[in-house]
Amino acid sequence: GVPVLGAYYFVGSGFVSTGDGIADADRFCDMLDGTGIPYAILDLESTSPDDKDGVTDASIAFMDRCIERGYNAMISPFPFLMICA
Repeated sequence: GVPVLGAYYFVGSGFVSTGDGIADADRFCDMLDGTGIPYAILDLESTSPDDKDGVTDASIAFMDRCIERGYNAMISPFPFLMICA
């Protein structure tokens, strides 16, 4: 079979703080634990452009927490563009 290398985590308009980023990362990593999937991909398609600072803080916290938990963290702000950490 084809190996699964990454999984996407979609966030919504409530993803606006460091606390949100940490909580969502922990929730996602808990789902990934034991699967062997190495890439945690944050999808920002549904975030609000009205709170860029909050989304930035939440995204950084999400990525940092995923890395702390042993995953390769990536951001996919829209299809076909990925930013790796």
